[in-house]
Parts: sequence; structure tokens; C-alpha cells
Amino acid sequence: MKLNVHGDYKTKVINLYDFVLFNQNGIDIATDAIRDFSCYPNPEIETFLKEKAISYEMNDITRTMLVFKSDLSRFYGFFSLAVRDLHVDDLGSSAKRRLFGTAFQIRQVVSCVLLGQFAKNYTLPELNRINGMDLMDLVMTHVQKCKSIIPFRAIYVECQDNPYLRFFYEKTGFKFYRSNPLNGLLIYIKGV
Repeated sequence: MKLNVHGDYKTKVINLYDFVLFNQNGIDIATDAIRDFSCYPNPEIETFLKEKAISYEMNDITRTMLVFKSDLSRFYGFFSLAVRDLHVDDLGSSAKRRLFGTAFQIRQVVSCVLLGQFAKNYTLPELNRINGMDLMDLVMTHVQKCKSIIPFRAIYVECQDNPYLRFFYEKTGFKFYRSNPLNGLLIYIKGV
């Protein structure tokens, strides 16, 4: 496990799959962290982590990364990544360049990484919480590692139409693509 340094704190990012599959002690640490996690701004994220994350790991639907203080004494938050195809058949060349940085060989279906879940732990006092920008830096570090092994064009996220979320994703380099016609969520894309 690589130690990550962000501001005044150091983090370890640990794959939930590795915790569950390879390490009985890790299962206990992960279970304790998950049980104490809270994300009051979005209870659906809390439900995902507490009720679905382990089964999604075991069924190869997502890979969930748990972010801890370097000594594992504090659980900062988590993010989940999955490989998905994104349909972009409605995009012209200029829109493809804007979203992906190139229009070269962008077909109607693009392989992407979906940032399915992304949250910090609100049970921690505010001064001890990881900030969103640092958590996103950890996401992008893992996405770059994935890209060196598996080819894909972008990372995307679906989020509620909330001014704070829109501002945050745009500030971290994502560009609005469209609303998902199936669920009404906004889709933001970032070329990698």
C-alpha cells in the first residue's frame, strides 16, 4: 500500500476487495470503518457502502477504495470505480474534442471509468475530514494507474442537479455532457 501525502495528513488507499478476499484482520478493520461511516448529505451513498459494496466487490461490479489515515486509525472516506461503456452517438467532432481532448477514433460507444460513489466520512469532526479536492486527487491517481493497464478514454460521474455538485465537478476538470434520460442525473466527463 502506497502512502499518499495531502496537505497536513497522510493517507492509505486500500481496495475493499483486497480487504475482504485476502485478510481476515482486514475484514474486521473494513467492517468497523464501514459501520461507523456517515454521509448525511446523501444517505444513498451510506446505504451503498454499508449494504452493497462488499457484494459488488465479490461480483466484480465495482472496486471500492477505502481512504484511511496512514496508521489506519481514521477512515476518511471512499470511492468506487467501474468500467462502463458510454454512448456518445449524439456528439459531433467539436463536442468530442471538448469532452475527450480529441475526436480521433471516438466511436459511438466509448470505454470509460465510472466514478460511481464518492464520499467523505461525516462522523469525523470537520477539521479531521479529507476535503473533496484531495479525495478527487486520489481518485485520479487510481484512474491513471488503471489507464496504464486497461485502455479507456475518460472518467465520468452521474450526479444530482445540485449547484454545489456541478461546481465541484467542473472545478475538478469535469465537463457537462448531458442528462441521463433513464434517471435524470447529470453526466459529467473528464478525458484522461
